[in-house]
Amino acid sequence: MTGRRRLCKRCYDAAVEWEQARVAPLPGTVDLSAMTRVTASVGRCGLCGLAPAAWVGGAGRLCDACYQREMWRALEQGIEVVTPTPGAGAADVRS
Repeated sequence: MTGRRRLCKRCYDAAVEWEQARVAPLPGTVDLSAMTRVTASVGRCGLCGLAPAAWVGGAGRLCDACYQREMWRALEQGIEVVTPTPGAGAADVRS
């Protein structure tokens, strides 16, 4: 194992968070209204490639961190985002 570095859990989590924040698609390229939350294992996030995907839709697969970042970006830009309400089948409109 020469040449390999070991990180503590806290340092690893900080590095993952930094990398996820660094990766950002062009505004408007991720359609959050087409995303649905999944609980089954569907692979890794299509944007950062670091965390398991928790949202699937027309834009691909997103982890929770990337989904939340894109949601905040949309809200900051004043874009109305419709997300499914868990269990009810209805929609929650956020603007």
